Amino acid sequence: MRLIVSHLTRGLIYRSVLRLLPAFPGTAFSLFWQLVNLYGTLPAIILTVLLFQSAAILVALLIMTASLFAVDVQAAFIAGTAVIVFLILVWATATLYINWRLRLKQYHLYCSTRTALILLGLLLCNRLPELKLSPDMTFWEMHIKPVRAGKLDAMEPASIARNIAADYRRAKEFLGPGAVIFGCSPGSFVRHMQEAGLNAAQYTVWETVMPPRHSRVFGRERPFYFYIVH
Repeated sequence: MRLIVSHLTRGLIYRSVLRLLPAFPGTAFSLFWQLVNLYGTLPAIILTVLLFQSAAILVALLIMTASLFAVDVQAAFIAGTAVIVFLILVWATATLYINWRLRLKQYHLYCSTRTALILLGLLLCNRLPELKLSPDMTFWEMHIKPVRAGKLDAMEPASIARNIAADYRRAKEFLGPGAVIFGCSPGSFVRHMQEAGLNAAQYTVWETVMPPRHSRVFGRERPFYFYIVH
């Protein structure tokens, strides 16, 4: 009985519950970017919209059930949509804040989740990421800044390596040792990461199942690689 009381008092809500607010949008948007690379922009938009609509419907059903069906379907769906919009705004605010504080040279980071990392590992590489988990782990998806996307071939390799080294040090300094950064891009950055001073224990690189022809939108046909930096 004492254990039940403890769970209903001090164990009712932990501070880490706030991480759940950007969790769903972070997972959905991480999947969206790679669905764009895998299937194209239009299918990715349709699938993502369906995912958010399904989430809004589930929230609406929860509201109706909690109100003992005193709230009608239309009001519940509007409330459910408002909840999803609120979560997206929380995710966007967290993402904007992190990038404003970090001011990385080559990458943008997007708030994400371990769920997204696992799903992308299975979807793109048919593999499960093997990470040593810790209570303070945070997960971030990385994307090359739009001003640099498709233009890396014109940059000096030494300059790319310097940017990667500076961004990695800055991210680890601000996000802490528990930060896991992952992403997918055409072409291998392994040589640049080695030149930046990262050793093999600090990152994992897998070739994906994405057809290399899909990388033509970035300027040149190359295989896609999935990166996990920890």
